[in-house]
Amino acid sequence: MNSTEKRTELKKLPSLGWGSPKISNIYQYLVWKFCKDPAEVNWPKEISVAKKILSKYSEYNFWGSCDFGFKLNSLCFLLTLKGKYLLACELKKYRFRMEERKKVKLLDEKVGEDYKPKPKPKHKFFNLK
Repeated sequence: MNSTEKRTELKKLPSLGWGSPKISNIYQYLVWKFCKDPAEVNWPKEISVAKKILSKYSEYNFWGSCDFGFKLNSLCFLLTLKGKYLLACELKKYRFRMEERKKVKLLDEKVGEDYKPKPKPKHKFFNLK
């Protein structure tokens, strides 16, 4: 991807809400989206971790739709076993596509005969055989 394509992809991502600064690259987006207190983190470390994570999961739209349900102290959590499992689950949710149900056209006339069940005795539960 060249720089103009990256900028257009970055603009397509959902905004992070009020209080987030102007974000110039995807690495900053990841830190501001997932870290609990992005103003207090070690930015060089977080950016390098974000680069490692983006080398494996490079789809920008995936990161826009990804939601863990909690904020992280550091992006380093995503490099642990639990973090990798969480990312794999989120990726499966992102890539999952349900097939549309096909409408079946019903025929106007019957194909076979109707099934008529045998009548059962009303007091069958009294028979102990």
